[in-house]
Amino acid sequence: MNWSSSKSFITRALPFAATFVVAVFVTSLFVDLNGPRMRGFHGKRHQEMMRLRMENQELRKENFRLQEQLDIQQMGHRDKHPGDEIRLQELNELPPVPVVPRAKR
Repeated sequence: MNWSSSKSFITRALPFAATFVVAVFVTSLFVDLNGPRMRGFHGKRHQEMMRLRMENQELRKENFRLQEQLDIQQMGHRDKHPGDEIRLQELNELPPVPVVPRAKR
């Protein structure tokens, strides 16, 4: 490349670059140039997953309790084990699972 072609390139590129820098500066006065914040989205998704896990755990406990009741009904009184009623009472006496608090903004 010779001197005249690089000089013409600089004379064309310099005003464009200067205009671009000024435009970004002016834009930064009015708009936050950082990327979008996804904290709210991820927090909501995490909260939803925790809620679903707790609900799944409650359903497993209920399923176990119902299966135990069904087993006891099918066995009848002749094949009962002495601790069956106690196990069912213990399951019914479990405290309810606490609700996950909502995140505050």
